[in-house]
Formats: sequence, C-alpha cells, structure tokens
Amino acid sequence: MADAGKFEDKPKKKIQKAKFSASEVSLLTEKVEENLPVLQSKLTNAVTNAKKIEIWAKITLSINALGVENRTVQEVQNKWKNLTTLATREFAVLQKETNKTGGGPAPKRPNANTTKIMEIFKDKPSFKGLTGFESLPGKWR
Repeated sequence: MADAGKFEDKPKKKIQKAKFSASEVSLLTEKVEENLPVLQSKLTNAVTNAKKIEIWAKITLSINALGVENRTVQEVQNKWKNLTTLATREFAVLQKETNKTGGGPAPKRPNANTTKIMEIFKDKPSFKGLTGFESLPGKWR
C-alpha cells in the first residue's frame, strides 16, 4: 500500500498584508470626503453604481501609489467601513462619558483620523441622534 501522506495537499498559508499605515488611512479619509455625495448616494441605477465603482477604483489607485502595500478595491472599501464603525463607537463612548456626572479622569480623546470622520458625519443621525422623540413627556405614560 502506498503512503497516503505523500499526496495530501497542504493548505496554503494566506500571506497577511501589512496593516493600513497612517498615511494610507489619512489619504483614504481625504479621498472619500471629496467624493462623499456620490459614494453615499441612495440611487442604485447603473450610472450611479458605475460612478461609485470608478471612484473606489481611483481611491484604491491613489492609496497603492503610496507604495506601502498593494490593496484591492474590496480591502479599501472594508477599511472605510471599519473606520466609520469605529468612529461611531468612539463617538458614542465619548458622548456617554461626557454626559456623566461626578469626578474622575476626562474621557480619552479620539485620534486625528477618527475625529476627521466624526466631522464628516456630524450631521448624520448615527452621530447626533434622532430629535423630537424625547420631547413628548406625557404622551406615552
């Protein structure tokens, strides 16, 4: 009987890419801010979707031009999604800590990139909250 272990395919190890550098994150934030109206457009027709794909491709090219790591469009989009999620969480924690009463240390300030994302989305409901719901004190009792 032949040795069965000879012919087994060993799983290929996935080569992990380097983390996004500060310059890549800064450039990503800057480029998305420039194209935010198109990237956040609720229209889903062919023209708008083609424009969104083209913008993400241009952003990816500009990030790859930095020469840190060769990124794909999907990686850049995921990084932006992760950055906005992190900014939302940090904003919520900052608001919660700021509104507390009592002593204790001041809340930790977010980094520059997170602050920039907070400024970009400061008028969105996920950051400022919905208004008008708490203004009806006796209505729901």
